[in-house]
Amino acid sequence: MTDSIANFNTFDAFADAGEGSKTSRGGRVHIRMQQEWKEEWTIIEGLPDKLDFEKVVKVFKTQFCCNGVIIEDPNVGKVIQLQGSHHEGVIRFLVSEGICKKDAIEVHGTV
Repeated sequence: MTDSIANFNTFDAFADAGEGSKTSRGGRVHIRMQQEWKEEWTIIEGLPDKLDFEKVVKVFKTQFCCNGVIIEDPNVGKVIQLQGSHHEGVIRFLVSEGICKKDAIEVHGTV
């Protein structure tokens, strides 16, 4: 019985999942949808570090008529937050501008 308990701790699913969340290291862009009460947020993380985040946020704000901000996260790097549900437009923009391929984008929590 002690062997099965010792074997239980050999795999850490969360540690393995966290490795692919950074585009500069893992190649994945994550678009997350969050809703708090009546407010919806589109959160984009995993964009390449070489990207000019200020210009991208400015384009998002003008195209989607929304507010947006860049947040520096110690775990995933720079994260873009947009007010509203804009995941489809963000995907179209990232693919059309050649920032990333469509198969490298993961959408989580579609509202």
